[in-house]
Amino acid sequence: MSSDGCFVQSGRWLDPYDDIYYYSASDVQIDHVVALYESWVSGLGNLSSEVQRRFANTGSLYEGRLPETSHNFLAVGASSNGEKGSSDPTDWMPRNEAYHCTYLKKWVLVKSTNDLLFDEAEFVFIRAKESVCDSESLPELPANP
Repeated sequence: MSSDGCFVQSGRWLDPYDDIYYYSASDVQIDHVVALYESWVSGLGNLSSEVQRRFANTGSLYEGRLPETSHNFLAVGASSNGEKGSSDPTDWMPRNEAYHCTYLKKWVLVKSTNDLLFDEAEFVFIRAKESVCDSESLPELPANP
């Protein structure tokens, strides 16, 4: 951390989309697994600006959720984040095939816990991938100390 504790100066971040480590904070971006535009067209656009802001910052429509406990945020490389944009899984999946099931589980968890809608193509695509993914749930993410 910087001497004033305001920002990270160095570290190691694994981009699960590409299975690449980054060692400079400037090479890492925070991705919304379910992008804000996708969330908007999935029902977020019908909600108040306060709720939209809460979702953008915490990954949850509901008060009291900490962003680090949401599965909607990942530190990823700029190239994979830019490539993904606001695409849903029918248009973009991580290059790291070993991460596909985790990515889809995160996608479903974020949408379902926030009552966001799935379009038909998205539903069919995810349903077709179920047979290759195990039924193990995602871990609970702890709050930062």
